[in-house]
Amino acid sequence: MLDAVGKHFRKNAASALPLLLVACGLAAASLWSDMLGHSSALQASADAVAPYANARTFYLTGLLAGAIGIIVFSWPTKARHRSLSVAAHLGTGVLLSLATLCYGAASKLNLVPVGLMVVVCLLVSGAGFAWFSIHLLAQLARQRQQRLILASIAAGLLLKTAFAPLVHGVFASESQFVTALLLPLVVSVAAIALQCAASGSTVPELSSLPKASTTDSRILVILLLATALLRAIIRMISTMGFWGSGPTSNSLLQVFDIALVTLLLVVAVWVTLLKQRDQTLSLRFLPAYLIILAGFFFLDPQIIDIVGINTWLAYVINIFFELFTHLFFWYLIVCGMRALALHPYKVGGLTVFAYALVSAVSTLLFSQADATYRLSAVILLYVIIIIIMSIFK
Repeated sequence: MLDAVGKHFRKNAASALPLLLVACGLAAASLWSDMLGHSSALQASADAVAPYANARTFYLTGLLAGAIGIIVFSWPTKARHRSLSVAAHLGTGVLLSLATLCYGAASKLNLVPVGLMVVVCLLVSGAGFAWFSIHLLAQLARQRQQRLILASIAAGLLLKTAFAPLVHGVFASESQFVTALLLPLVVSVAAIALQCAASGSTVPELSSLPKASTTDSRILVILLLATALLRAIIRMISTMGFWGSGPTSNSLLQVFDIALVTLLLVVAVWVTLLKQRDQTLSLRFLPAYLIILAGFFFLDPQIIDIVGINTWLAYVINIFFELFTHLFFWYLIVCGMRALALHPYKVGGLTVFAYALVSAVSTLLFSQADATYRLSAVILLYVIIIIIMSIFK
């Protein structure tokens, strides 16, 4: 009996390990990306290119270039390419750590002009984030159960949400800088461990999963692009939409705040995604879009004042909304990787390309979230609403 219990425990542990590694990788990558633009240790570097464009514009350009590279040179997904993948993960992690080092110390390096150094480092960082995030999502797409896929994404986002205020609010600038240097290596280690764990597992290859019909594939592609645009709009008008000096949403969260956000996220995921997973594709994601469209208005301070929501509750709602839209964006990419008859990296690359393109153009055209900026975001939002409603009619 003890042998049977031990075998069952080892089997469950082996099944949970890839999900945990993906969660840790996504959390570390997301936290590192936010630190590049909002850490007190790195804000001076972000401000160095402010006369030309917001620093996030160059990062998004790198993200765009990385997405194009992934689309053109799709990475092999089979387990026999493990040694090649391990080398790529290790090299990418080291390169991103070096880019972070040069980015943070750009003003102290006299090799090249500060602005040029910052731009190059941001371009490399954006491309590296595209590679790591798409790879981790492709590995997650191989898991059999939808609830485990959603749990892994949610765990990664909640880990990042819990640690980000701690890093920004408690760590000294030197500690923040060291953390930013180490995070790409954490992602690299998680990706390598995930590759090693996948090589000995019985999880099926993505190419062996059932594919959607032509009609459903067309709908799913439209939803992927529309969700990428929605995600870009929400990021545009949030406090994280611009990098450099200025207010951010990194106030230190209390345990109760994190617990409440977690509860809201779990309930929303259960009601809008898990309970709807057996619906037809034209109806399956409608509840999630309704939450996103409703939550969009809570990002506007004027609406919050009109409704009379207090500052704490508005902050918690904004965190939940940001997490849910991010989770839905990544989850839809995973669904596309599983259901579309395209290479999974192409699915991720095309979606990230759409997100990065809209985000880069918006940050290039507008230097701050002023009235014109918000009006443009609202107009774009209603265009996307029309597109989505045409699908769900």
